[in-house]
Amino acid sequence: VQALLQVQRRPQVPLETKNALMAFLQHGQPDVEAMPSEQLSYQPPEANAYEFQSGGVVEMLEGLKDQFESKKSDLMTDEMKVQHAYEMILQQLTDNIENALHEISGKTQLTAEVKQAKAEDEGSLAQAASDL
Repeated sequence: VQALLQVQRRPQVPLETKNALMAFLQHGQPDVEAMPSEQLSYQPPEANAYEFQSGGVVEMLEGLKDQFESKKSDLMTDEMKVQHAYEMILQQLTDNIENALHEISGKTQLTAEVKQAKAEDEGSLAQAASDL
């Protein structure tokens, strides 16, 4: 009974299922002290006389189990897709940073070479001017 009450309180359980559980729980069990003593004595049941009366609740719980497992599977698939997308973006950003650093070092080296050539050319110009 406690397990059914816990299932009923779950927010994921649909309203119609909660109502069915409430109806089942309200039927209740007979009070043992209120029963006459002859009903407490053991009598073997007749063959095929007992019918399982909680079949509807069991079927409903099995349906909920399937529904929850399906939802869990969908959420896990979505989570894997999001994780993959995150890893792809991270890899792209890492590659962008690496390319930018390579480009910066190339341009820094080119700038140094241009400054070196300029200094040499200015020295040659000054030498030529002084020779004239």
